[in-house]
Amino acid sequence: MNSFTRRHFLKHTSLPVASTLLNLQLASMAGADSAGTGTDRKSLVCIHFNGGLDGYHLLIPRDQARHDDYAASRSNLHLPLEGSLGTYRQAILPLNEVSPPSDGALYGVHAKAQKLADMFNGEGDFENKRCLSFVGNVGSLIKPLTLDQFFNGKAGIDLPVGIGGHFRQTEQWHTALPQGTVNLRGWLGRAADLIHSSFNLSEASMNMSLSGNNLMQSGDATRPFSFSGLSNGLSNRNASADSLDGLKNSFHRRLLGLGHENLVDQTFAQTSTLSLDKQVAIRDALNNFDKSQFVENFPIDSLNKSLENTLILIAVRESLGLCRQTFFVQVPGWDDHSNLPQPFSDRIGSVSEAIARFQRNAIALNLDDSIIGFTTSEFARTLRSTGAGSDHAWGGPQFVFGGAVDAGKVLGNYPNLALNSSDDTGRGGRILPAHSCDEYFSDILRWFGLNDDQLNIVLPNYSEFAGRPRIGSIQT
Repeated sequence: MNSFTRRHFLKHTSLPVASTLLNLQLASMAGADSAGTGTDRKSLVCIHFNGGLDGYHLLIPRDQARHDDYAASRSNLHLPLEGSLGTYRQAILPLNEVSPPSDGALYGVHAKAQKLADMFNGEGDFENKRCLSFVGNVGSLIKPLTLDQFFNGKAGIDLPVGIGGHFRQTEQWHTALPQGTVNLRGWLGRAADLIHSSFNLSEASMNMSLSGNNLMQSGDATRPFSFSGLSNGLSNRNASADSLDGLKNSFHRRLLGLGHENLVDQTFAQTSTLSLDKQVAIRDALNNFDKSQFVENFPIDSLNKSLENTLILIAVRESLGLCRQTFFVQVPGWDDHSNLPQPFSDRIGSVSEAIARFQRNAIALNLDDSIIGFTTSEFARTLRSTGAGSDHAWGGPQFVFGGAVDAGKVLGNYPNLALNSSDDTGRGGRILPAHSCDEYFSDILRWFGLNDDQLNIVLPNYSEFAGRPRIGSIQT
């Protein structure tokens, strides 16, 4: 970086981020120096709601006064406390917090999210085993903001760039860089750069995606190993020599094994061979796992198969030489501008059941205490109805689940859902986030094994929020 570029970069980028980004190339060295050698096994599972999850159609105030504000803001979208307003607008299910708040705030969830309610309440299949909490209002932030600071702030310095935009906000959740700084590295990728060699004993991929390539898991030295659901796309090592798969494998391997004078060709061949070997190892792990250990079989739809394969790869992580893993699973279809009631009900019901099925099987395999699942989405939706849906907004609820979660709580600051409240930035009820992605992610990453110095590398804006109370989503 020449002197002009450095001056320009520092001038147009906040100093904490500039300082961190200028040193990101040292991340691997810093990680090797500061991370201890770990033998405990932990896995993170990110479930990304692509399109913008309407969190205020999932987590809803249940005390009368706040529900009245919510109902007035959401008008024909609101869900009732009792009875029914139509097939897809049933009474919300009560959440019973471990320690009811002194201010009398109560919450419920969408009627189709029964399994999420059971995980929160410790009921049904999860009797006396709470394993889920909500975080009330999370979004991309550069620094803490009041409403006045929002109205007087500058994009890229005080405010995230492109609030309410799919591409920008997805990028920001994946990179933890709301400044709009061009960076092709994600926060889970940077975490893997730092700790992979300290916790993992093999070249097997620490970051695995069940939903294609993604920025969140990409680092300087880390690329997510991406595969889609089944073993069909993986090499069939046991194929007979005269079968189509056998002939393809033989021809491919011979090509890669040829001598290459060109360094680029040689590197490509070595990388491709390593990728094939990884594919075979993962294929074998998936195919050889004894599914009779599951207490509930997974259906064959995309989300359930992705979660099934995720759980299998966690179950066999020791044989893969991995003490740390991350997984990325994307659930599409949440951009509900004009069709909110029915499709949302169907989707949230399916997601609720799939996550509960994953958790029940994790408990049966005695893996639940070593897995944290967490949700992300580029933004929440507006409070005001568009007629039969909602528009792009900003801060909203997310949830975390797993045996190590401080479960049965609605954490952080849930917003005032009255239009034009102190939490409303306008545009039909676009809620100002109370907590940044950095704060949300930092609890998870501390549990995963990162220290504060590493958090400042993985989450470049983390220092802006470090003086605030932690959200506290994980047991300590």
